[in-house]
Amino acid sequence: MTDANEAIDLRLLALGLGAPEPATQQTAAAPVAPEPPVPEAARPEPAAAAYAAAAARTVPAPPAASGVAQPVNAPPAPRTVEPATAQPAPWIVEPASAPPAPRIVQPAPAPPAPRVAKPAPAPPAPRAAKVAPAPEPIFPERTNGITVEVFMGFPARPAVLTFDAFGVHVTGKEPFGVPWTAVTDVREQRGHVVIKTAKRRVALAVAIDGITEPGLAGPLARLLAEARGGTQDRSGTAALDFRNASDRLHDEFADEDDVFTPAMVAVVFLACAAAGVMLVPHLLALGTAPSVPSGIFVLDSRLSPFDPRSLATGLAAAAMLSSLILRVAGGKHTLAWARGTLRGWHRDRPAALMARRLLAMIVHRPAISAAVLLLGAALALPSARTVVVFDGSGVRVVRELPFLDDERSWRAVADISAIPAPLDRHPSGVAVVVRFDDGASFTTLGHYLHGGTDKQFFDVARTWRDAAAGSGRN
Repeated sequence: MTDANEAIDLRLLALGLGAPEPATQQTAAAPVAPEPPVPEAARPEPAAAAYAAAAARTVPAPPAASGVAQPVNAPPAPRTVEPATAQPAPWIVEPASAPPAPRIVQPAPAPPAPRVAKPAPAPPAPRAAKVAPAPEPIFPERTNGITVEVFMGFPARPAVLTFDAFGVHVTGKEPFGVPWTAVTDVREQRGHVVIKTAKRRVALAVAIDGITEPGLAGPLARLLAEARGGTQDRSGTAALDFRNASDRLHDEFADEDDVFTPAMVAVVFLACAAAGVMLVPHLLALGTAPSVPSGIFVLDSRLSPFDPRSLATGLAAAAMLSSLILRVAGGKHTLAWARGTLRGWHRDRPAALMARRLLAMIVHRPAISAAVLLLGAALALPSARTVVVFDGSGVRVVRELPFLDDERSWRAVADISAIPAPLDRHPSGVAVVVRFDDGASFTTLGHYLHGGTDKQFFDVARTWRDAAAGSGRN
C-alpha cells in the first residue's frame, strides 16, 4: 500500500492533484534566503517537471497470483486531497544596479555685471532769450514841417511834434517817426490826438506854455489828416483853424481873469476844508472800529483833527471835492482861468500870484490831491487802529502794529477811580481811570467809550477786578 499510495501520490502530483511530502512542504514553507543570480545553464529544473520525471520511473506493483483468493479488503477510506502547493515563482533575475549617475557639477555663478554708472544729466539747454521785436524804423525829423509842443505817454512827458506832407516825427524819451504810408489812423480822442500804425499807438496832448490844452486836439487832428492826404498848406483851412484856436485861449483867459473867479475858488475850498478836517478823523475811526459785543467795553483813541496826518488827509479830500464842484458849476470858464494862471499869463505881485497858482492847481490837477489823500490815509490808519478792549478776562491793548499788542490781567490792576468830566462827551458826568501796578493807566477822559456809559464801565470794571483778586487768593 505504501508503494501504491506513493505511486498514486506521484501520479496525482504529476497531474497537479496531490500534495508534496511533508518534508517537501516544510522545505517550501521555510523562508528561502535570496541566492545570488545563477547562470541559466546551471539553473535547476522547476519542481513540477521533477515530479513528472519521478512518476515515470516508478515501477508498478506485481499482479496477484492466479487461483489464490485474495482477501476482500475493506474499501479504503477516502483520502483527503490536499491542495497543491503554489509553485514557486520562477527565478527573476534582478538587473544589476545601474551605476550612479554622474554628479552634475553646478557651474559657478557668474560674477555680477559691473554696475553701470548713470550718465550725468545733460545740462539744460540755454534758455533762449526773448527776442525783442525789431524797432520800427524812425522817420527822420522834418526840418521844414510844422512844429507843435505836445505831451506824450503816461506819465506825461514833454515832446515836440513835427510833420509835413511826407511823414510825422515826435522827439522825446521814446522817439517816434514814420512816413504817412505807415500810418493807419489819425483821430481826436478825449482831448488827445491818437496816431496809429501797424505796430504802435501814440497819444499826444497839445501843450501851450507847458500846460495841456484839450481844446486844441480837434484842430490838430484835422491838420494831421490833411498832411497825411499829401497836401500841407500853411494858409489852408486846417492850419488857420489851429492857429485861431490857439489865439483864442488868451482872450478866454482875459475874460475870466478877475477877482471873482479866484475868490469863488477860495470860498469853496475853505468850506470843503473845514468839513473835511473835522470829518476825516471820524471817518477813519468808523472804518477801523471793531465790533463790540455785549459785555465788552472798547476805548477808542481817535486822531485829533489837527494831527498832521489827519490834517493832510482832510485838506486833500477838500481839494478833490472843490475841483469837482467848480468843474461842474464853472464849466470851461473856470478851467480856462486855471490853465491861464498856471501858464503865467496873469501879472501880479509874487505873493498874490502864488496864492492864485495854488487855487488854480486845485481846480486843474485833482490827481495831485488824490495822491496826497491816499498817502495821508495810509499813514493815519495805523493810529486809528489803537484801541483798548476791556472784558472779563482782562485788558487787551491793540496798538498801531500787531506785534506791539499787549494783554493784561485784572489782577495787575492797582486802582479803578472816577474823575469829573464834561457832560458833552460823558453823559454820566464822570470819567474812569484804570491804573496798573507798573504805573500804566488808561482813562476814558477825552476818548470814546463803546459798550456802555462811564458809570456802567466803572461798576463792571470793579466787579471784574474783585472777581480776579478773589480767584487769585483761592
